[in-house]
Amino acid sequence: MPYPTASIRYGRMVLENAYGPETLDLAMPFEVQIWNGTDFELHSDEICWAYNTADAVITDIPPNTSVDANSGTINSGRPAAGAPIRLTAPGEGNTGNVQVEYPVPLYWQSDFDGDGVEENPQATATFGVYRGHDRVIYWQER
Repeated sequence: MPYPTASIRYGRMVLENAYGPETLDLAMPFEVQIWNGTDFELHSDEICWAYNTADAVITDIPPNTSVDANSGTINSGRPAAGAPIRLTAPGEGNTGNVQVEYPVPLYWQSDFDGDGVEENPQATATFGVYRGHDRVIYWQER
């Protein structure tokens, strides 16, 4: 009896570091990636994993922030438009870093720090960093 071929892939979810002023909410993008044999790339075939950003865990909370709850389904490897992990603005003068960890199923964990143990994706959010002017594309000091 013939069996259909199965495609087995090694994947992970990653968070990106984020920074901005302490007076604006901060978006922390995330995506699902797969190993292509050489490097990790966006897993554009992933269209069904349901997420809820309220599951994100914040540590090192000197800036008073929290996570806005957004939920949806990963589509083409990324969350729905406008639904990244969003950290609320801590307010004027509340600057600093927070670590954000997102608990994921075992199959989306990875050995991010090279210690041989699979862990949840983590990233750093920094409040109080000037992001520059929206209309400037490139500045060069002379």
